[in-house]
Amino acid sequence: KTNKTFWGSFTHTNEEVLLNSKDYRSLWTNNKVIGFEKIKHNIKLISEIANNYNAQFYISIHPWVETIEFGQSEFDWENFAKEVCITSKCTKLINFFTDVKEIRKFNENWREKLYFREDLHLNKNGNDLYSDRIYKDAFN
Repeated sequence: KTNKTFWGSFTHTNEEVLLNSKDYRSLWTNNKVIGFEKIKHNIKLISEIANNYNAQFYISIHPWVETIEFGQSEFDWENFAKEVCITSKCTKLINFFTDVKEIRKFNENWREKLYFREDLHLNKNGNDLYSDRIYKDAFN
């Protein structure tokens, strides 16, 4: 069973509901729009540094179990990452949402296959999936 967290709830829970939570409000000390603008700005700076060194710049995104279970009806990380990749002129966006959704379709125990139990971090299988895909996308 996947639990909802206040860290990931903004992707699938209406903001009006979230604003009633003291824990949630403490996450966004200014406001979440400002937070996402800072993310965009910093990624653009990193991309400019990579470009100055004639290096390729990849953005990789992966879902928390919660995001797969409850969706992205309020904030869509995949669309956000696509936009950031375009504006930062990244070499490529490596999106693991599709991989995880595909594994979920065919594996009842997909959570245990990819993530540590009751944790958002990847286990060995999850890390192997990601490292293999990143290597393939970046070097082939």
